[in-house]
Amino acid sequence: TMPPEKSHGVQGETWGTADVELTMPLRAAPVAGLLFRPASWLAMGLTFRDELAMEVDLDVRARADFADESLTGTASTRVHGTAGYTPRTLAFGLTARWAGLTVDVDVAWNGWSGLDLPFANTETALALGAPAPIVHLLFPHPAWEDTVIPSAGVEYEFAAAEGHDVAVRAGWSYESSPVPAQSGLGNVADPDRHLVSVGAGWRMNVETAVIFADLALQAHVLVPLRTEKDVPEFTGGTLSAEGVVWAGQLWLGVEL
Repeated sequence: TMPPEKSHGVQGETWGTADVELTMPLRAAPVAGLLFRPASWLAMGLTFRDELAMEVDLDVRARADFADESLTGTASTRVHGTAGYTPRTLAFGLTARWAGLTVDVDVAWNGWSGLDLPFANTETALALGAPAPIVHLLFPHPAWEDTVIPSAGVEYEFAAAEGHDVAVRAGWSYESSPVPAQSGLGNVADPDRHLVSVGAGWRMNVETAVIFADLALQAHVLVPLRTEKDVPEFTGGTLSAEGVVWAGQLWLGVEL
């Protein structure tokens, strides 16, 4: 619970007060995994992670009482939806290694259809002693779709010099969007995408320590998205998205 907030007029007169009460319940989900090693050069794994959701439900109640105005009464607003969601995931991966070469292939299923309210629904009730327009912003059920994501990666590690190891890496993944066509009120610009990455690593042995550096560069190549709205005058016209999003990482460290 937060302390009351006060609003003051020009001459310091209190116009209103507000109390905010927040409850953040603990969220937990089971995680399980299995690892198989049928051969020294081959490994297979299966993992499961259940969904996690953070539901938001805000009830706002306000009372207006102006001595010199006819607008007096109460206003109530309820906002509810899902603020954060991690889908139920089942993934299978296979890794093979031969003389410095590592190849990894995996596929993951994400249960996005379990997401109920990705948008905040708003319901308002006014009783102010005078006619007032009321807008209920209610989104239809999103019917988000489950996705299957294939990924592949390769790494080759070799000794560049005595005590110096170098690794070069490359990877690819295709992430289909769980968001259906946004032809109504929603405007979630989340196109399908190809993820392409390259990287390199360096390790140097110094007595009992290892100095290392790793560099990675990734491009999110968005598949062009274009959705025509059912009522373009009300929803802002055509929804479109495309382009490339770049990301880079650099690690430097020492292992003792």
